[in-house]
Amino acid sequence: MKNITSVFLISVFFAACNQPDKVSETAPAKDSLVVPTPAADSVVTEMEYTKRTISIPASDWQSMQTNNRLVLPKNSRDMVSGDFNGDGKKETATLAAPTEDTTDKENFQQCFGGCNSYLFISGGNLPLLVVHDNLGGEIKNAGDLDGDGADEIIVYPSWWQSNWNPYRIYSFSKKDNQWHYLTEPISIFAPDLYDFKKPLAKRSKQPGFVSAYSSDMDGDAAAVKSGFKDFKIIKN
Repeated sequence: MKNITSVFLISVFFAACNQPDKVSETAPAKDSLVVPTPAADSVVTEMEYTKRTISIPASDWQSMQTNNRLVLPKNSRDMVSGDFNGDGKKETATLAAPTEDTTDKENFQQCFGGCNSYLFISGGNLPLLVVHDNLGGEIKNAGDLDGDGADEIIVYPSWWQSNWNPYRIYSFSKKDNQWHYLTEPISIFAPDLYDFKKPLAKRSKQPGFVSAYSSDMDGDAAAVKSGFKDFKIIKN
């Protein structure tokens, strides 16, 4: 019975943890603004997440709020300050969530304009950051993790199911004026995330890496193991 339970828990872990980066984009309503994405991204696999378009012009912010029926934050956990473009000045990042579309009773997990959140930076003229497969979640200023003089942003996404949702570390590049993933999405067990009060990520002693707090399933013990480990910086 112990072996059966372990196999079941491991299967649940991998299915839930990989879900956000494998969800196909929901077809937007007719009046919604379509986020430009490469044709090859219609079905996104775990290894293709970096091919998604995550930067769109800041000038689209007002129309996005209306057409995609975005929900603006009501508390400070959805707004953080920091120097996200490395110009020595503070900006404010605001995370806006999508609105669930419940008009089709036969299908669920649909949102107006797609189930993505959008991060707007006031000041600095930075583009909007598209956080795919996210119903809101939380954002944190991660500090300057790659040593380029700008703060990185952590987004822990919210989804319909699972205690396993990988958080993402985003970094703005002045070279191309675009947002990038700093590392691969990092798996975390939600209860461990909320119990852990220290910063989720910090500079690694190993050049070209970031030390981040993550979780893994211990198959033999059918238990969760969490702690810091190094993740390679993939930002171009």
